[in-house]
Amino acid sequence: MPRDAADRERRLAYLRADPIAALGRAREGYAIAVEILAGNPEEAPPSLQPRIFSIFALHLDVSKIPRSPLPENDAPYSSPAVDCAFYALMGIRNMMSPPRSRRFVAPIIKIWPSVFQWMVFFDSNADRINIDDRNDVLPTVSHLLFDLTVGDKGSLRKMVNDTPQIMTLVASIWMKENQMDSPSGCAPSAALEGILQDADEDRIEEFIQATGKSVKRIAELALSRLRCSIEAQDMSVLAVTTQINLMTCFTGDEHYDLRRAILRKGCISLFIRAALRLSTLKIDDDNVSCILSLTFIHLQNLMEADHGIPWVQQAVRDGLLDLLYSVCTKLHKFTAQTRDDIILFISDILPRYTVYPSVLLPVCFSMSKLNTPGHQRTINSSPLKKSWCKLHTLTLSRLMVKLKVDRSPVVEFCYHCGKEAPRTELKRCAGCRATLYCSKDCQVVSWKTKHKTECELRERGRQASAEDFLSKEDRMFHQQLCVSDVRRIVDVLRQRAAEEFPDTPLAELGVRVDYTHVPQAYSLFRAKDRDISREATLTDSRVSELLIDGLVDEARLADGRSTLVESVTSVGEYETKLFGVLMKPSLWGPAASSTMCDEPSSRGDELQLGSGEDESAVLRHVPARQEPLSDILARMYPFLLT
Repeated sequence: MPRDAADRERRLAYLRADPIAALGRAREGYAIAVEILAGNPEEAPPSLQPRIFSIFALHLDVSKIPRSPLPENDAPYSSPAVDCAFYALMGIRNMMSPPRSRRFVAPIIKIWPSVFQWMVFFDSNADRINIDDRNDVLPTVSHLLFDLTVGDKGSLRKMVNDTPQIMTLVASIWMKENQMDSPSGCAPSAALEGILQDADEDRIEEFIQATGKSVKRIAELALSRLRCSIEAQDMSVLAVTTQINLMTCFTGDEHYDLRRAILRKGCISLFIRAALRLSTLKIDDDNVSCILSLTFIHLQNLMEADHGIPWVQQAVRDGLLDLLYSVCTKLHKFTAQTRDDIILFISDILPRYTVYPSVLLPVCFSMSKLNTPGHQRTINSSPLKKSWCKLHTLTLSRLMVKLKVDRSPVVEFCYHCGKEAPRTELKRCAGCRATLYCSKDCQVVSWKTKHKTECELRERGRQASAEDFLSKEDRMFHQQLCVSDVRRIVDVLRQRAAEEFPDTPLAELGVRVDYTHVPQAYSLFRAKDRDISREATLTDSRVSELLIDGLVDEARLADGRSTLVESVTSVGEYETKLFGVLMKPSLWGPAASSTMCDEPSSRGDELQLGSGEDESAVLRHVPARQEPLSDILARMYPFLLT
């Protein structure tokens, strides 16, 4: 039965009054004496600590483990040896806690084989053992594993990880976590976190195999436990910390399938919910600020995992901007590094991905809902002010391009003669299904002169695009955005061309826009010198549009009638995608102008929110201007509300 405070005081008084007698009784196998020592080892004089450890080691001798399996009956199993062994495990766990842990490194290594065998016994028979503290059996085993592996434990951590069948034990305990009561219910996850720290792919695969469950089922279990820890009425910061740290082990680069399954099951949404709830607590608390900092770091890594785009979109739609707003006035309570990491969401990650409408529209929708005088005052008084203002202006500018594209008819060009016409009026090549012609005559001439050698490559390029992770809408909009951005700075590009390529005609120059930098970076190149093959192989989908479609060759043969524009975008933490488009007519022609379209602006680094002035340029391109921008976006793009 549970021990009350009075009972604890009586036990402590007994230990303090005659510690030698208490040790003697414990050595003789009196479970109550072993329990007293296990729960309060620090109460004994320091000179007696080694003797206490030796008593625990005595009761954990492997020869005392009952024969397995236990008798087959419904009666709970009990024996003095099992009781003493359990309390001995508890005592060793308490003695391994800092600052005494270093003192007992050598002794624990010596008895570890026996300790491990007892752990296996308790795991296999936890539901049969009749101990007053039976609910603490598996948590005690889990906590001891955690204490031996987490942090800089050196030889202890290596000892545990090198133990045969250790992963089988940890996996078995972890699968039973839902059966444990709070507050020790997350102990198995803590133990697993300790084992999986710095684990490679083989180690994680070993864990998966040991559970006997599918990757999908493991992802569901892990996420359900994180969800329960977040939704608990009396949320435990320790429990949330444990589950988030374990999720980090599961979602590293070491095991693609497990990370992918966890991402698809909504890990990012739960991380944001956890951070939102933690942000309501006192951030002055070191534990709260620490786990919030870790959550933001993990969130950044997850958002740019794999191809990045769907996870960035998910983060925004699940409340990333609301989260950043909720902590913006509390940033001074974090370390300088954490502040920089939080600001990075606004200053770098989101700007790089708003080149895709699947991210741009949710960002605009979220920011427009935060467009009130109250939000203005809060943001302008926070360290997020400058970055938030720049993102706000950038997204509205790109939204205008999106609205114009959506309201304009789709116009294409004849591949042979360059005639402009609506896509519905052009004929498509039956072979590659990618090349358009205005007439049968143009198709015949093109086939004889150049398309015969290109058709198969274009078909491969079309298939690569179909299999790509980018949606058709993302792809088409980005090309329009790239053209729009280049046209706006044509005068700057002309000046740069005169400085960098004084002997090269403008008609022979192409433009490269690097959207992996914020703000985007522009550069020029000679089209005739462009060699895409140096950047990737023919089958690499990142350059399929340029390499396979032959845009480089087209630009060389265009005789100044078109300009090759390349763009590089982010598609994950370590990946980029290379796009290409031929601008017709040429960027350098007389029709080109650097006159910029109506564009939202900010006044210095201050947000002009609430007044509507910053959104007026956008609203000129949509009907019903009296509506808030968030309502207009929701009406035009209903998916934002799902």
